[in-house]
Amino acid sequence: MPGERLSGSFAESFAAAADLSTHQYKLVKMTTTGVDLCGAQSATEMPIGILQNDPETGEAATVMHEGLSSLKVNAASPNIAAGDMITSGALGFGVKATADKSQTVGRAIDAATADGVIISVLLFGSGQAGVNKSLKLYSVTSGGAVWNASKNFYQLASKFVMTRS
Repeated sequence: MPGERLSGSFAESFAAAADLSTHQYKLVKMTTTGVDLCGAQSATEMPIGILQNDPETGEAATVMHEGLSSLKVNAASPNIAAGDMITSGALGFGVKATADKSQTVGRAIDAATADGVIISVLLFGSGQAGVNKSLKLYSVTSGGAVWNASKNFYQLASKFVMTRS
């Protein structure tokens, strides 16, 4: 239901401002009437997360803000490599952020070289970021909390560890 905070996740539910029934796993933005598809990245297109379901107008749209999510991307040009920062392209598709200070939503976990494919993305909330910031992903073989305050690294999901350098 719109306004519901989903327990145990970094997602929320909002009213769909338009028919989003064919746009699952695309980037959305807030409007005065709910969430709608993002357009190509600009000063006015600020994605708030990735749509997790397929609501029609007025129905509950579940939006993932932070964590690991699937995302439909257009990656034919430029290609997306694992670790690339992701921003919004036309019709809510994720694209590689190529300009410094883009409104980014996260980092690609998977690579993609074609349009319309679904990849995994590590969302860290939307915001302006430089595309050259260093962020490394490491594979973890066992679950459990990982935190090392002296080295500033922590586990975000059961199989990935993020560290800033």
